[in-house]
Amino acid sequence: MSLSDPYREILGSMVLGVVLFSLVFQGLTLEFFVRKAFKDLGGLSLKGILSRYLSLNWAKFELERMVKSGDVVKFLAEDLKNRLS
Repeated sequence: MSLSDPYREILGSMVLGVVLFSLVFQGLTLEFFVRKAFKDLGGLSLKGILSRYLSLNWAKFELERMVKSGDVVKFLAEDLKNRLS
């Protein structure tokens, strides 16, 4: 099934409009929703919130890696991961 040229142009314009609207809307509202989701973190900026999140996830990943390599005992790693949560 082939679309004729007028419908192809209309469909392309509609898709472009939806994509642009989605990108602009998400870009403008991202900080608001992140602040709302993490309001218990006090007055941290968006950078601070994201940095804290990434740091905690990296620490958990490193604990798992250290348990697998035998550098840390498993029960100690589990206790530390629970304290990080």
